[in-house]
Amino acid sequence: MKNKILILTPVYKDWNNLDKLLRKINKIFAKEIKSNFDLIIIDDFSNQKVKMNRFKLSKINKIRLITLSKNLGSQRAIALGLKYVRNFYKKNYHILIIDSDGQDNPSGILEMYKKISKKPNHSVVAGRGQRKEVLWFRVFYEIYFNAVKILSFKKIRFGNFSFLNHKDVNLIVSDSNLWNAYPPTLEKNIKNIDFITIDREKRISGDSKMNFFGLGYHALR
Repeated sequence: MKNKILILTPVYKDWNNLDKLLRKINKIFAKEIKSNFDLIIIDDFSNQKVKMNRFKLSKINKIRLITLSKNLGSQRAIALGLKYVRNFYKKNYHILIIDSDGQDNPSGILEMYKKISKKPNHSVVAGRGQRKEVLWFRVFYEIYFNAVKILSFKKIRFGNFSFLNHKDVNLIVSDSNLWNAYPPTLEKNIKNIDFITIDREKRISGDSKMNFFGLGYHALR
C-alpha cells in the first residue's frame, strides 16, 4: 500500500490498555504489514497526566494527541478526530479506527489491511462475531440490534473497528449524523464496504465505562 496509514483511537482513562494494545499493533506492523503509521489519540477528557513517550514504538512515525475540553463519548471523539484528519492530511491515506480498550481484536488488522490493499477505493469494516461481554450486555445488544433492523431496515452489526480510505472519510465527516453514531453513518454514506467477521475480545484490564443506562442512551441516539 502506497498511501500513508493512520490509526485513530478514542481514549477515556484507558491509558494502560492503550499501551498494551499499541504494542500488539506495533508487532503486526513490524512482522506482517512492514510499514509505519501515524497515531492519532483523542483524549476524551480523561483528566489525567500521561507522558506520550511511553507510546513511542518502532513503527509509529508520529503521535498526535487531541485533548477534548469535556467528556463527549467515543462516537463524538471519533467524529472530531476524523474532522481533524480531513483538515490536516487531505488525501492519500487510509485510516484505521480502533477502540483503545482491547475489545477490537488487533489480530484482525492484517486481514483488513490485505482487503483494503487489494481494493484501495473500498473501505473495510469488522463485523462483530462472538462477543465476550457480561450476559446483560449481550442480551441488550441483541434487543438493540433487532430494534434497529426493524425500524430502519438496516442490518448494522458492527462497531467502530474499521479501515477507511480518505474519500470515504470526506463523505462521512460532511454528514451531521456522524456526531451521534459512527456505524450508521458509514452504512448511510459509503457504498463500497467490504465486511469481515472478527470475534470480540475481553477488555485488556479494568471495567467498561459503559453501563446499562449509557448503552440505552447510545442506542436511542
